[in-house]
Amino acid sequence: MDAFYKQAGVILNSLARRDGSVKTMTIGNSRVKPEWKRKMYALICETLKYSQVLVEIINKEGLLEKSEKADIYTLLPLVHDILMARGGLQHSVGGGGRSEVVKLVISMKSQLRSSLGEIMERQGVKAKKELIPLHLRDENQMHRYVRINLAKTTKEKVVEYFQNEGYRLFNSSPVGEPKPPKLFSKSKTFVLDSHLPDLLVFPPLTDLHDHPLYLNGDIILQDKASCFPAHVVSPAPNSKALDACAAPGNKTSHMSSLMGNTGTVYAFDMDMKRLDLLKTLTAKAGCTNIVAKCQNFLDVDPLDPQYKDVEYLLLDPSCSGSGIINRMDSLVDHFALCVGHDSAVKGANKEQRLENLSDFQVKIIMHAMKFPSAKRISYSTCSIHKEENEHVVAKVLGQQDRFLLAQRKDVLPGWPRRGLETPLLTKEQSDSVIRASPEDGMNGFFVSCFVVDPSASPIPVEAKDGNIDETTSIESATNVPDDKIKQIRGTKREIDSKPPSSNASKKRKRTKKKRPKQITA
Repeated sequence: MDAFYKQAGVILNSLARRDGSVKTMTIGNSRVKPEWKRKMYALICETLKYSQVLVEIINKEGLLEKSEKADIYTLLPLVHDILMARGGLQHSVGGGGRSEVVKLVISMKSQLRSSLGEIMERQGVKAKKELIPLHLRDENQMHRYVRINLAKTTKEKVVEYFQNEGYRLFNSSPVGEPKPPKLFSKSKTFVLDSHLPDLLVFPPLTDLHDHPLYLNGDIILQDKASCFPAHVVSPAPNSKALDACAAPGNKTSHMSSLMGNTGTVYAFDMDMKRLDLLKTLTAKAGCTNIVAKCQNFLDVDPLDPQYKDVEYLLLDPSCSGSGIINRMDSLVDHFALCVGHDSAVKGANKEQRLENLSDFQVKIIMHAMKFPSAKRISYSTCSIHKEENEHVVAKVLGQQDRFLLAQRKDVLPGWPRRGLETPLLTKEQSDSVIRASPEDGMNGFFVSCFVVDPSASPIPVEAKDGNIDETTSIESATNVPDDKIKQIRGTKREIDSKPPSSNASKKRKRTKKKRPKQITA
């Protein structure tokens, strides 16, 4: 027993220093005995969730002062199992006698339980699980979203199928309210989503992974926020569309579905294994209009004959993932703060990472704007940071004048949560972008949409001599060098506080006009 908890303490110490991920330090740790791995993983996850209250109890009872051999990392899993685990300490794991630290924790069981009771009374909670911060609770508290694959079936057929299985259809929530009506976890109920016409909402804990409609590709299990980009870019049937960072392919198949499986959707990803997964999932969804390519989107030539007619581009590039709830890194962040490790927020490292991601995201958007027929571009992230969202939009608007932000009326106008206010965007522009939050029953997300300015001059594909006209190419509207993203810059740049011109700006003169003031990337 002592060896098991001692190793758990070593793992927690390593996690606080960011030496690896939870899975790597438990399931993938060769030093953890095979028969311990699952129990170790469960113990570490639960200890991380309750770390805030466990640290408070350990400090209140002075456990660290009562034994020279005690440290916070070994005490945490012991106190967790004494107070939170159904069976208490895991006597059957590890073997061996009881150490001084284990004996100390057992001897203070009543005091520890008393401290826990006081904290629960102070916080006004009745169940221990309510002590876990809301953003760290199990993801099964989120609603389950089901996207209807219109490439293979219809909403009416899917609804009828579930009703025939005994599911009860509730009335949908009013437009303008993000949350669906309360659906009880163990009830066979569902609602039609009030914002997206091809989405159904089921209660938390609903598991449809073995359902016939999922197995045959008629329905796709996809978070609601992840369904926003395809609806925002809204590709027309028989058109050419493109997914720049496509794998694993849910957004790709969603575009295909909205296009009625017509036209062409080019899907790019650099990772062959991930692209193979995309091919598998989109084939299961019955998509026949997807052309998957293992290639870096930034290396794609927009003037290539096969891409020059692409009108709709969906961009969902790499981001911090800070909007994804219940990720293990969120647990570790929380834990590291609780035990006093400022590395939880990584300080300058986090700031530098956000800056590098922002540079890359801007570069992706600017490259998409080089496609000569592009008229609608969605940009999305699963991040909550302004640096990757509103600030990226502001940079792009300041570095070119061919695209504007689509107005709110064309970007899910019924969705109430809009962009955050920033001096870099006008109020109208902030209102034109979308945000989602875990408070809305889904992951944190951001979506914006760029549309071509009707007054903009078209991008020349070829000059009369058959060569690309370098002088008037869209390259002249960009200030992002091709090798910029490969650089790791140590100097933080400031961005101009002047908002770019609004969507309703008057028609621009293209010939004798000076370049607009740039917002540096």
